[in-house]
Amino acid sequence: MRIVCPSCRAAYEVPESLVAGGNAVRCAKCGRQWAPRPPAAAPEPPPGPKPAPPPVAGTPPPSSLAPSPVRAELPPLAEPTAPPPDLRTEPRLPTYRPRTIDSLDDGRLPPRDDEIALPPRRTGVVLAWLVSLAVLALLVWAAYAFRGTVIGAWPPSARLYAALGLN
Repeated sequence: MRIVCPSCRAAYEVPESLVAGGNAVRCAKCGRQWAPRPPAAAPEPPPGPKPAPPPVAGTPPPSSLAPSPVRAELPPLAEPTAPPPDLRTEPRLPTYRPRTIDSLDDGRLPPRDDEIALPPRRTGVVLAWLVSLAVLALLVWAAYAFRGTVIGAWPPSARLYAALGLN
């Protein structure tokens, strides 16, 4: 049986036995709870034409068993009152011109590429890189210049200096 949530119109297929007893159901989409009604029984079709009684002996058979259907006459189609417009002579819409951030309603054109100011350089970032490289170079120089002190303070570093050929 198909039921539909009265709030959000979500449709569900549920067994008819679940809703036959008037049990409430909850919509999984919106959370509303309601008691769906079982489908109404289809009305009985009206009784058809009664069978014709058996012919009486001696009467001629009818020429037609069913009456002919009546055809409704449709009114004739109305003629158009005005000819359709000639689309070749209709005025055209103005061409579309997209608006940009730079274009204003004062009629100015957007700036050319050579007129656009470039963003300022980020000198702070460049300076930070240069300082980092200088500190790293200073540490390498100190490790070379004071290698005897480093080996005395940390004996396993002797193997590193030996591998680099800096004994």
